[in-house]
Amino acid sequence: MSEITGSRILDRIMSGDYKNSDIEEKLYADNEATVLDVVSTVEEGTVPDGYEGMIVSIAVSSNDKVIMYLDRDGKQYYDNGLNCGALSNIGEEESEVYGVGSEVFLGVRIKEKGKWKLQFKSTLLTPTISWRLRVRHFKKKG
Repeated sequence: MSEITGSRILDRIMSGDYKNSDIEEKLYADNEATVLDVVSTVEEGTVPDGYEGMIVSIAVSSNDKVIMYLDRDGKQYYDNGLNCGALSNIGEEESEVYGVGSEVFLGVRIKEKGKWKLQFKSTLLTPTISWRLRVRHFKKKG
């Protein structure tokens, strides 16, 4: 696959610009207090029968003391997690700015009936993190 074709596919996945009615999108969002040195689940889901899933993207508020984890079928997808400060384009010093940064593409595939969990852990104190997670289910053909 050429780089241009791959880029177009990625653009369509991110924008929702697809022509197939057999795709369902779920958008999850919340604001959670984190727990110091404990990985806590804030959202979870299961891909329905007859579908394959993808965790398309995440957007979080900036906080370099919070680590995001993604559990896929009982195993951490990112062994050491992803630092929320690195996932957000909102600077932490901007104390008057609230909400989440831009969505960051993850592209994590999940098999039919696969389970996932979005988790956070604080490395210092118990800051609150705002987040948004985009998940899509693609109807299997045949």
